[in-house]
Amino acid sequence: MPRFASLLLALGALSLTAGCSKDLDDDGTEDMADCGPDDPNINPDAEEICDGADNNCDSEIDESTAVDALERFPDTDADGLGDMDGGVWTCDELSGHIEDGTDCDDTEATVNPDAAEICDSLDNDCDGSTDHEWNVPADFGTIQAALDGMADGEGACIDAGTYTETLSWPNLDITLAGAGSSSTIIDANGSRFLSLESGQEVSILGLGITNSWNDGGVSPT
Repeated sequence: MPRFASLLLALGALSLTAGCSKDLDDDGTEDMADCGPDDPNINPDAEEICDGADNNCDSEIDESTAVDALERFPDTDADGLGDMDGGVWTCDELSGHIEDGTDCDDTEATVNPDAAEICDSLDNDCDGSTDHEWNVPADFGTIQAALDGMADGEGACIDAGTYTETLSWPNLDITLAGAGSSSTIIDANGSRFLSLESGQEVSILGLGITNSWNDGGVSPT
């Protein structure tokens, strides 16, 4: 064969080889570099989503960086609120994990944003503060003095002991919290334990009542 003819055949073969590149799914990635050549949603430039496929051809399926992955939090104390510091991004349902991540202490079921603040040296309601702003008898000599001296939204811890007094609740959103109903006791000495306005709400935790008139002694005025 003449030398010129051989060169033409070689060039023809090269042209034929170069023309074999294909993109069957028209996703902009040639089939040779596409791990899903028949699926336009699978290629190296695609976003990974939680669908059981390797969308971006990185040899991993449904990794934590998937655009629709969810952050799930452990709920060790089973209070329905997850550990704010334990989040894991995942496409999977994880045993013992939930989507809420607002619990500041996941080892104590009595500590979470839905809990009431009590006087136990813990930040029960996850507001960044331990116990309440005031204390009886350290700041106020009596419980009534605390009720009269507190501002709206404040609360007072009542130390263990027996307090012989009756109370008149101000028209404020305030809280009294004792050390427990068997430890912090109000002795009403046969009188009404509490007087308040009709329809008024009170927040009293961890206090025991004794010697109160009329089985509880709450008297609306």
